[in-house]
Amino acid sequence: SFGELWSGGTPYFWRYLGAWLISTVPFFVIGLFFIIGFLILLLPMLFHPRQIQGGMVALWAILASVGILVLSLLALAVRLFMNIALNALVLEDLEMRDAFRRGWEVFRPSFLEILLMAVILGAIRVIAGIIIALPLVGIILALIVPAAFASAFGGHISSGLVTSFIIGISCTLIYLPILLGAGGLILSYVQSAWTLTYLSLTETPERVESADETI
Repeated sequence: SFGELWSGGTPYFWRYLGAWLISTVPFFVIGLFFIIGFLILLLPMLFHPRQIQGGMVALWAILASVGILVLSLLALAVRLFMNIALNALVLEDLEMRDAFRRGWEVFRPSFLEILLMAVILGAIRVIAGIIIALPLVGIILALIVPAAFASAFGGHISSGLVTSFIIGISCTLIYLPILLGAGGLILSYVQSAWTLTYLSLTETPERVESADETI
């Protein structure tokens, strides 16, 4: 139940939050400096466009592209590592430093397996997300298309369109709990898959023997 999940997760809350902040804040700071640098390079082009040469624009574009690519790849690697480290923190009840160390011990030799799992789970989330969002997209299109046709042909919003709009909003509100519930199921599935992945990667003969004795 929710109460059992809450009481079971409370002892890990501050450690989990601290580990998450350690892995997130540096990227926020780097991204902030990147945006500031982007604006500093962009300002001369806005105020003195005639003095900017094509080579400088090309160099700026290349540097920006490389920076975004490197930052994205680094963020992806850190995210994959944190999936392992956070599982180590909870499943083995470790402090943050020990969880990072344990996560690195598992992550380094199993990078390809972890990357493959990330690709599979990412594809599942994208496909499931599209399927879940289709009814909502249909509702939005049913609202926009009639109004767009009426506006394009110089018509006015009739009472029928207003009624359709009200029905569309009502359908959206009715579908919203289903959307949130389905999103929760996908999240639960993905987190469970990462937990099982961690247990599989850290499986040892001693752990298997202990599990057999427990069973």
